[in-house]
Amino acid sequence: MSSYETRQAAQDAQYRREYETWFNSLPAVDRQTLKQKGLHHALIDYHASESAKDISERNMAPAYEVYPAPDSDKRLWELVERVSILLIDAPNPRLEADTLGFMAGFYIRMGKSGTELSAKYGLSRAAWSKRCKRLQIKLGLPPSRSMKSEQACRTYAVTNGATKKWIR
Repeated sequence: MSSYETRQAAQDAQYRREYETWFNSLPAVDRQTLKQKGLHHALIDYHASESAKDISERNMAPAYEVYPAPDSDKRLWELVERVSILLIDAPNPRLEADTLGFMAGFYIRMGKSGTELSAKYGLSRAAWSKRCKRLQIKLGLPPSRSMKSEQACRTYAVTNGATKKWIR
């Protein structure tokens, strides 16, 4: 061990002793609360030398975003983040996943229509289409091959007597 590692180990041991003394001086209720939070012992989560760690514990990853990502990569990861949040927070993640799959054109390739998918969830074809359109706009994606264009949606809104803006 180097002299630095020896000095650091001695300081760590002293800190552990002082922390234990302080912890033991607390009322039992406070000690129990800290124990539940994992704070019942000194937290020294580093090693003076990387060689003291097991290979699985060594930090071999570069620091976060050492090299700035190109704008296209950032936009891609922002989209992945939004889709992840959408699926995680959804009351019916399978419905959201099927909607995304339909929007991506997966179901069209498998021969399933929006009408079939909407029936699976007890929705009308129009409700399914509106759901897909809202999600497309929310994620900032262009309409897929299986979806109507924005112009077609505007036309349908006018011809069907919709008084509200077609995307809302």
